[in-house]
Amino acid sequence: MRAVNVFLMALALVVAGSLIAFAEGEQKAKGEKEKKPFYPFTTCPVDARDSVSDPVEFEVDGREVRTCSVGCKAKVLKDSKKWLNKLDGMAIAEQDEHYPLMECPVSGKELGDKPMKITEGNYLVKLCSAGCEKKFKKDPRATITELSEFWYDKALDDVLDAIMSDDKPNGNWGGSLWDKNKQDK
Repeated sequence: MRAVNVFLMALALVVAGSLIAFAEGEQKAKGEKEKKPFYPFTTCPVDARDSVSDPVEFEVDGREVRTCSVGCKAKVLKDSKKWLNKLDGMAIAEQDEHYPLMECPVSGKELGDKPMKITEGNYLVKLCSAGCEKKFKKDPRATITELSEFWYDKALDDVLDAIMSDDKPNGNWGGSLWDKNKQDK
């Protein structure tokens, strides 16, 4: 019975993925907005309150930011460098433990015990050297696309593991949403 459930879940995920891809293609064909960028945080960077239920969304230097209130938005806009640095720290803290790559996405070399940690948008990127950072900064899109695919694969693996173990996924696939759900239970 469990094998049938796993098969049905995998089939459902494939169908859902196909439908999403189709819908995104239709959306682009109609000239509608593309999907929102990756945003792994559940709390406001200014006061650490919940920013998921009714966020104030805006961009700062091309980067999405979500705060819990217009007042917090004003603080971010007033000193954007400070708050973007805070988001960088949040990205590293949220994604570091469950980072999905063991190799540098630029060189393919093993990351080792002390990789460089940088952020691009709201993604943590681990690199093996400063040379790779320079190469990465020239064209970050390809690496970010690859990284987002790994996060998606990790999330899918966690869901399938949960089905097999009759437990919730044990991984954090790009933010604290999973951890928040654990705390709520």
